[in-house]
Amino acid sequence: MFLPTPPSNTGAIFTSDLTGDGTFAGDTRGVQGDILPGTNIGSFGRDVSAGNLNTLIANYNNSIAGTTLTPAGQALVSAGFFTKTQLLALGATPPKIALAPPGEVGLDQFFTFDVRLGWVIHPNKMFHRMPEGVTLEPQIQFFNLFNRQNFDSPSQPLSGILSGSPGSLNGTTAHDQAGCPADTTKCTGRTNLTSLGSGVFALGAPRQMEWGIKVSF
Repeated sequence: MFLPTPPSNTGAIFTSDLTGDGTFAGDTRGVQGDILPGTNIGSFGRDVSAGNLNTLIANYNNSIAGTTLTPAGQALVSAGFFTKTQLLALGATPPKIALAPPGEVGLDQFFTFDVRLGWVIHPNKMFHRMPEGVTLEPQIQFFNLFNRQNFDSPSQPLSGILSGSPGSLNGTTAHDQAGCPADTTKCTGRTNLTSLGSGVFALGAPRQMEWGIKVSF
């Protein structure tokens, strides 16, 4: 889980680089900030769940956001260019993070059921001049037989940047949640449904069928 950066992606070293080590938002064009204090890479779904995410965000908002300076900001104060009060007034401080909406979803559980049916035909039993080693195997395959909708594929999971927008860890609910669509705070909707890919089948995509024949000789 990462801190969000300013909408313009400028000045992130004063808002999102809490460690001052130059990683993540270590320049003025940072897209994502440092890791949320109190967490680590891989914390969501283990130490942190959708149910207790708001407790963590609230602790950050109350103890860090709007009241502290990043190392870059503190360097300006130490050099006598600004006071802490001036920088806070300018917004050069970690911003508050939006709380997750009611019914925030976690990472989806991937499920698919594939099946292949085939049978072996020995042509030499019908055509005696055919070599005995030649076999034909007509087959039909079903991918995602039960047509289960899958979200959060390995290539497109929920965004770990806590921007509060649909598709992020603190801004995503189910489309069919109670209160939709009248109350938009209850239904932001998932944005990363696994869809058809290139080739025969994409991992977790809607049900597809393939027919073929295999010749061995």
